[in-house]
Amino acid sequence: MGVHLGLIAVVSNKDELAAVLGHELSHVTQRHIARSQDSQMKQTPWLIGSVLLGVLAASRSPDAANALIMGSTASVAQGQLNFSRDMEREADRLGYAVMTNAGFEPQGVVSMFQKLALASRLNDSGGFPYLRSHPLTTERIGDMQARMGANATSTQSNVGSLEHVLMSARARALMSTRAEEVQMLIKTYENLTPADNQLLRTAGVMYAAAMAYTQQRQKDKAREVIRKLLTFSASDATALRAVQWLSADTELQLGNPQACIKLISKIATDRPDHLLLMQCKLASKDKAQTQQVIEKMQLWLAQFPRDPLAWDIEAQAYLQNGLSLQAIRADAESRAVRWDEIAAIDRLRAGQELARKLSQQGQLDLAAQQEASIIDTRLRALEKIRIELLRPQNQ
Repeated sequence: MGVHLGLIAVVSNKDELAAVLGHELSHVTQRHIARSQDSQMKQTPWLIGSVLLGVLAASRSPDAANALIMGSTASVAQGQLNFSRDMEREADRLGYAVMTNAGFEPQGVVSMFQKLALASRLNDSGGFPYLRSHPLTTERIGDMQARMGANATSTQSNVGSLEHVLMSARARALMSTRAEEVQMLIKTYENLTPADNQLLRTAGVMYAAAMAYTQQRQKDKAREVIRKLLTFSASDATALRAVQWLSADTELQLGNPQACIKLISKIATDRPDHLLLMQCKLASKDKAQTQQVIEKMQLWLAQFPRDPLAWDIEAQAYLQNGLSLQAIRADAESRAVRWDEIAAIDRLRAGQELARKLSQQGQLDLAAQQEASIIDTRLRALEKIRIELLRPQNQ
C-alpha cells in the first residue's frame, strides 16, 4: 500500500489521514481483491452459458438472442457492482474500528468523506446509486455518524497540529515540480502581511517557501526562512525537530554536506535522521566517511533488510569506494524490496557477468568471491520467486 503526497497535502489533520489508511488496510486484510476475482470466476461460466444460448437462439430470433446476451452481461456487471459496494461498506466499518482503536478521532472519517463530497460536487449529482462501484458519499457519511452516536464528542482540530501543517507543506513543495509552481510557493510567502494572524497557515507557507528557495538555489533566502521557522516552532518540540531536519536537508541540497552532518548529528535519533546523516557523509566525498557509511549501513540492514532507501545508500557507498560488485548487489536488493523482481534479476545477472570478467583478469579477491557467491544464491532465489508468481493458479 502506497501513500501519495497528494493525500498528505489534502488532509487537514492526522485523523483524516488515519481514516484513509484504516479503510485501505481493511481492503488488504479482508482480501477484497482476491474475493472479487473469485466472484468473477464463479460468474464466468454463467456468462459463457448465456452467450452460447444466445448464439443458438440467433437462428430463430436474433432479437431474442441479443436480449439474452445483453441481459446476462448486464446481470453479471450488476452483480460485480453490488459486490464492490458491499466490500466498500465492509472496509468503511472495519477501517473505522481500526483507526479508532489506534487512538484516532472518529470524526476524521466523517470529515474525510465530506472532503470527497466537496471535491466531486461539480460532476456527481448523486443519481443512479445502483450503477456505482462505491456507495454514495452521503450514505457513507450517515453511516459513520450513526456509528459515532448522537452524543459523541470529539477533540479533533479542524486545522491539525503544527507538525501536520509542516508535513502538508512539504508534500505540496515536493509535488511542485514546474518552475511556475515553485515560484508560486515563493510568491505566497512574500505576499504574507503582518496582519495575517493565521499562525499555522503562516508556518506551512514558510516551510514550503524554504524548500522552493532551496530548489532555486537562493541560499540566503532559504536559510533566512528556516531561521524564522526555528523561532516560530520553538515551543512545539515535534515541529521544532521537523524544522531542524529541514535545516540539515537544506544544507545537503545546497552542497554543504559538512554543515548537514553538524546539524543532523544533534538530533539523530530515528530512521530519517540516520539515513540523512549517511547521505550527508556520502556527499562529503571523504573516503573514511564513506567507509563509515558502509559499515553503519551493513549493521542497519542486518536489522532492517527491507529498507529500500538504506540499500540505495549502501549501493552508492560501495560505488564511491570502488566496490562495483557489492554496489550491483545492493542495487539489486533495493529493487527486490520494491517488488521489482525483474529489475533485481537483471542487476544480479550483471553482477555475475562482472564477477566472471574480474575472475578472468585475476582481480577477484576473497571479498569479491564471497559477494559473487551471494549474488548466485540471491539470483536463484529471485528466479524461483518469479516462476511462482507467473505460474497459473490452477497448476
